[in-house]
Amino acid sequence: MIAANDPATMDCLAEIVAEAKSPEDKARLDELAAQLMTGANECLDRVENAVNEQLLRDQLGPLAEALNMSYIARTYFGRSRSWLSQRLNGHTVHGRKAILTDDERMTLNDALNDIQSQITAFTHSA
Repeated sequence: MIAANDPATMDCLAEIVAEAKSPEDKARLDELAAQLMTGANECLDRVENAVNEQLLRDQLGPLAEALNMSYIARTYFGRSRSWLSQRLNGHTVHGRKAILTDDERMTLNDALNDIQSQITAFTHSA
């Protein structure tokens, strides 16, 4: 993406493409371009996941301390508090970074909305 705005890079790429004469050369260039795109997409996915993880932690902020995460993990996920904590904090588990899946993020959002409803109902009845 940045390279597309760099005239020197674009000139170099145009030279490489111009030198590809045979169908084999062109096929190899297509293969390399596909590999580069795959690598770039994987990198973008990792960046997006990291940003989403940080946003979730930032959004929860001090609320994570005010809420009983053990209750949320057990009630809404059927898991332990440590399981939820590992995913909220991005800890490494079995050699991989633990994160919430999109479905688990939706479950957490639903859990927080449910707790909000319970608090609202309680404050209105008190």
